[in-house]
Amino acid sequence: MLPNVALIGGPGAGKDTVAQILFEEYGYTRYAFADPLRELASLNKLWQEDVNELGYEQAKREYPEVRQYLIDLGEGIRKYDPDYFVRAFKNHYRDTAGGYTVVTDVRKQIELRCVEQLGHRPMIILRDGVSFEGIEKLVYRNGPLVIENNGSIPDLKKKLIDLMDAADWALGSEMRGVEYVDGIDRTTTGTGV
Repeated sequence: MLPNVALIGGPGAGKDTVAQILFEEYGYTRYAFADPLRELASLNKLWQEDVNELGYEQAKREYPEVRQYLIDLGEGIRKYDPDYFVRAFKNHYRDTAGGYTVVTDVRKQIELRCVEQLGHRPMIILRDGVSFEGIEKLVYRNGPLVIENNGSIPDLKKKLIDLMDAADWALGSEMRGVEYVDGIDRTTTGTGV
């Protein structure tokens, strides 16, 4: 039995790519804490025009203000209601979840606690040149798995499939082929994960 997975990593680390691979290979359903934020942001017609023209992923790469608007809007909402995104996520998840799920954007301790309570295994995506300032502040119940994403998409796919196939995902069991280093699980499957 495979786990539900919660992805952690900086912008451009490959979280959405990992989610897409999990969907294609194992049938995972994608969720994100930021989904309600994007819905709210779409009320801003100028923001939505950029996103409609290029697609969200390309728009945030080409126009930093697209991503910055989401960050500012999210922080503004959290200022008045720190639990808003967790509640919105739980409501959506409860109404739609079935089968294997992957959450693509765990950034805050409250979000990590939420997905861990729902039974998700944290997975950190690392990429050279991509930083995530909050990652060292997160406190995990179970050591997260780590994938280093410094190659091609086929390389990442192979690492992810090797990791998913090597793991004993039973709750409370130790991982096969995983080494615990500096508070983080690092696979030792020989694939350079």
